[in-house]
Amino acid sequence: MGEGITTEAMKAKDIGGMEITPKMVESAALELAKYGFFYALSDYQEARGREPGRQHPVHRMKTLAGLKSLFRRQMLYPGTMVEGKGILSPYITLYRPRAYYPQMVLGELRSTRKRAGEGLSSLPHILPVVKLPPLPDGNLVYFLYPEEAELFHRYEFPQDLREVLTRDYLRVPLVLPPNYSGVEGGVEFRARLLEIKEGPLYTHASIGEKAYQGYSIRGLTLFFSLVEEDGYLKEVSSLSDITQITQGSLFVESRVPPLEIQSVERRVEEALECCSSELFPGERKRERKEGLRIDHRTDHHFLRFRNRLFAFINKPFIAVYRYPHYFSLYMPIPLRREGIQEKESIFQRAYAQLTETLFPRGSEARGTRFFVDFVHDPSIPFWKERGVLRNELFTRVLREKPFLRTTVDWLREWDGI
Repeated sequence: MGEGITTEAMKAKDIGGMEITPKMVESAALELAKYGFFYALSDYQEARGREPGRQHPVHRMKTLAGLKSLFRRQMLYPGTMVEGKGILSPYITLYRPRAYYPQMVLGELRSTRKRAGEGLSSLPHILPVVKLPPLPDGNLVYFLYPEEAELFHRYEFPQDLREVLTRDYLRVPLVLPPNYSGVEGGVEFRARLLEIKEGPLYTHASIGEKAYQGYSIRGLTLFFSLVEEDGYLKEVSSLSDITQITQGSLFVESRVPPLEIQSVERRVEEALECCSSELFPGERKRERKEGLRIDHRTDHHFLRFRNRLFAFINKPFIAVYRYPHYFSLYMPIPLRREGIQEKESIFQRAYAQLTETLFPRGSEARGTRFFVDFVHDPSIPFWKERGVLRNELFTRVLREKPFLRTTVDWLREWDGI
């Protein structure tokens, strides 16, 4: 029987008991293609050779949006050295988790709380962010965001860095040399403006000519490079107020053995409460609330969506369980270098404690093995040890979308182990 396996049986092959559907494969491929878009920057040398012989004066940039406008109007060309200011961060919102709690809740916030009164604090930024591993030659990919303060202070959704992290035309990738450990946050920079060519985008992300033209018109194929260039980055103290509110959520998404639907609410909430109390001793127990109406004061909350998706807030953690096989954990943090390792350590401890409590050894006997699908930083050894991007789903993706092989190998290999 094993020798006569059919195509239909192969299509139904599952992740430890959970069927892998064509929709799941396509969805994972779309997410990986986003990473492939930035992996194409590994061919930056090809971009550097564009416009040979053209002499460009140094361009003094006023805004990132203006930069792309000049490019669209053919008043600025690849190869130009650009000077300007911006917010530099290694993080970007790139991945859209399957149990996408932030999108749903932020939509509710937008519909119920249009404007803030005097003195009302901004809502916490809870969109999941990712950090890209080094490129194969060791170069790093960071991102420049606009310096305009009004983008960060509006209460109406999107909020804080949501505007610049989610609207593509307002961010520009920056390729930095290996082992860069210089300034982040508010910076003044001088860097070479380049453009990703169509070939690498087709090779690594299957972006064809028509799609490439659309990306190019919007300025999304532009990037900066400080590699082997007469460029620099300098800290700008006047932007410190803006950088204090740049936040995002560390996240991990897992496929897990099913919990009993009758007890899932109680079990997840109890585990999260215990975890929060242990990692942050001395915090007073807060009153539990329910429903979709939450605001900046929300500390302890329970939400239910269509009886299959459950979300729990117990600051600083947000846990999501989508019946029967998805478990996600979020931890909103300031996106600043200071203290990031400590917060990452706390996040790892919380995830380990929660999963060991909710899905103890032996629970896999019920059919579904434990897998980590995506995380905020796939280069961290803690997640590599848990097999991130290495389950049967991604084997299927690579079989059906072989152009993603280089991207997946890139995400898998930089494990630091």
